[in-house]
Amino acid sequence: MKSIQTKLILIILLIMLIVTLALGLTAVLGTSTILDVDSDRILNLTADDNVRDIDEILSSVEQSVGSIYNYAENRAETYDDFLNDDSERDKFNYDVGELGKSIAENTPGAMSVYLRYNPEEFGPTEGFWYTKSVDDDTWEKSEPTDISAYEKDDLEHVGWYYIPVETGDPLWMDPYFNSNLGIDMISYIIPYFHDGHTVGVIGMDINLTLLRDFTADIQVYESGRAFLVSPQGDIIFHFDYPDGLMKKDLTEQVMPFINSVLNNSVDEVRTLQGIDGVKRKILMKKLRNGMILGLNAPVDEINVPQGALTRRLIPHTRAGDGSQPCLDTDCHSAVKADDYGCRALCQR
Repeated sequence: MKSIQTKLILIILLIMLIVTLALGLTAVLGTSTILDVDSDRILNLTADDNVRDIDEILSSVEQSVGSIYNYAENRAETYDDFLNDDSERDKFNYDVGELGKSIAENTPGAMSVYLRYNPEEFGPTEGFWYTKSVDDDTWEKSEPTDISAYEKDDLEHVGWYYIPVETGDPLWMDPYFNSNLGIDMISYIIPYFHDGHTVGVIGMDINLTLLRDFTADIQVYESGRAFLVSPQGDIIFHFDYPDGLMKKDLTEQVMPFINSVLNNSVDEVRTLQGIDGVKRKILMKKLRNGMILGLNAPVDEINVPQGALTRRLIPHTRAGDGSQPCLDTDCHSAVKADDYGCRALCQR
């Protein structure tokens, strides 16, 4: 009789254990699913907020250059008079230049503003170019670059003129180093046509530090950060490379990460290996100038709540005597934690 009771108790305990483990496993798996969905939502919300803010900065630059273009278009006389009358063109140049400088002074990050005329009709140095001093933030008139000194396919030096003219559309130029001012820049340029003639281009240069500083301030979870990459794969900003890194200079350690960024779709959360080798959830969004803003957070950090739940549901053995489980309540008291030898568990 006693033997039957013992067996019955053992069976009941076994069933209870199985049910407890099943419920615990279900809870852990359910928590994993919730954390996965929730982390995707957090990354998307954070990315969308910051993309909107950066796009507003870029949009303000586009509006600034557009305002100068519209004024020039409305101010221009007939093309023949404009082409043949130097005094008329000089007055036009002065009026548009003064407006351009005034607008640039009130555009965040602006470092220079210019109107450059078609070198084949007006000469290789015609136009205006106002630049901002990096020392005292004052604006001054500078000598325009001699376009004739470079071949048309020399994109590094005169791509800012020929690319917009050839495409016929406003565009954002890829980041480049301006040797005259000694800073990295991006440029927004509108080709200027009038009555079917190519007048030139109107553009504005923006200090790339503006976007780098903004990206550096983005944070998600405890240690999740943001990075900025050009469409060609140049690192504009990464916490390990705050000053950027050209694609041609990428190391074997960095190249796989950049390739993953370029080969994966934007707007989709992916799990990739970061530059530091840590497994991370990464979400990429495209900015209006074509750059890619990415957010990433370590998977281990995202899964911290799941680990805590697992430790609560699955009994741990007390380090002290090896026989009794270390309950969660023990961790609420330093005295109990010391008494039962649970300090290692409580510190996890």
